[in-house]
Amino acid sequence: LDEILKAESQESIRNFIRKYKHTQVADLKSELASTFTQELNSKFNQFGVHFEHVAVTAIRLPPDLEKTFSDTTLYDVQLQKQIKKYESEVLKIQNEELREITELNKDHIRLLTEDEAAKQRGLIEREEKIINA
Repeated sequence: LDEILKAESQESIRNFIRKYKHTQVADLKSELASTFTQELNSKFNQFGVHFEHVAVTAIRLPPDLEKTFSDTTLYDVQLQKQIKKYESEVLKIQNEELREITELNKDHIRLLTEDEAAKQRGLIEREEKIINA
């Protein structure tokens, strides 16, 4: 009975845990424990075994899978850093373009003002020449 109990509980645990992402198992301990307790009871009641409480105390993944998750997380972090860096560079370029456009607009307005002033001076000088003539 002990061997059956051990084998069946291990298989039940594996089948139950496969339904969830590895990150959910740690976050949903109480909910998972309740559901898992019901599943175990439905399987073992025929042997006279009743489970009252199940606790998820540790999550151990195979080393290769753990490394894959770790590498994936590291990749995601590095990707987010690259995205932030890219967005920062785009913002710098946009700010520089805006500054240059503002500078060009100021220069354009200054040139228009100077041209208008020169035109007015020319008109005044022509009027003076006509009057003095």
